[in-house]
Amino acid sequence: MNKYDRKGFTLIEIIIAMSLLATVSFLSYLTMEGMFALKDDVIREQQHIQNINRFIQRFQKDMSNMFLLQNSKEDARVKTLFKSKKEFYVDSIVFASFSHLRVHFNAKESDQCEISYFGERDKDSGTHIIKRRESTFIDDKPEEGGEIYTVLKNVKSLHCNYFKTDSEEWVEEWSTEGVETGRKLPPYATCELVVIRPFSEDEDLIEESYQFHAKINLKEAIE
Repeated sequence: MNKYDRKGFTLIEIIIAMSLLATVSFLSYLTMEGMFALKDDVIREQQHIQNINRFIQRFQKDMSNMFLLQNSKEDARVKTLFKSKKEFYVDSIVFASFSHLRVHFNAKESDQCEISYFGERDKDSGTHIIKRRESTFIDDKPEEGGEIYTVLKNVKSLHCNYFKTDSEEWVEEWSTEGVETGRKLPPYATCELVVIRPFSEDEDLIEESYQFHAKINLKEAIE
């Protein structure tokens, strides 16, 4: 066989092969891009749900462990309070609780603390942020001091109702300094949390509603 009889690829064949390779590569890229985008969506969804669950669990724990200290004229202890005020978006709540967690070994701290929950408007997203204040020092200024940090974002509203045992009705506000409730805590609290699912700006905002309850263990003031 003469060496001049061997044939190679023609220019048209090379162009067709390169075109097929480019097409397959482009389709593979689109598939991988879709997989990565789906992965990001799944991770974002998981983080979104985890943040909500963590907030609800912490809120329930704080509320369930709240307490009152009753004092007399001869008693030097600070008289604690529980005050929940209905706001348009996020209710403001102040109380004392046995839910402080010591994170440092041999820290001179107990499980008692002052806790506040309140909302602030997020200027960037237009939604609200729920913030938690905790002070390990219980004093006569229960709404001041301590550390404040964000516990949940993308919130539309948070409202709680409290059960009055004597009248067997649910009320939107509660104050242990008031005449109607007196120095008692509600036995139960039920809350509704509405959050906005964080989407991109070109998509419609979707609201998610969560209802949860808290049982207050110590309803009477501690003597």
